[in-house]
Amino acid sequence: CYGIYHIANQGECSWFDFAQEIIKIKDWDTQILPIKAAEYPSCVIRPAYSGFNMLAFQNITGSALRHYKEALIEYLGD
Repeated sequence: CYGIYHIANQGECSWFDFAQEIIKIKDWDTQILPIKAAEYPSCVIRPAYSGFNMLAFQNITGSALRHYKEALIEYLGD
């Protein structure tokens, strides 16, 4: 098997969803507010949707990575 494979844990989320999950896992008493991408000061042009298609990795390996929430719990616990 050859090529470049971009892989990530299962599941989809926005950066806002990701931050909310961290706050939930850490049980922090804080609030974050979502903003539109156009409101974020950046010179970089990003696509509206940029999720990974994991089908090639799954077909080659016969397995899938765990859900990002499970991995995040382990990472934040260490």
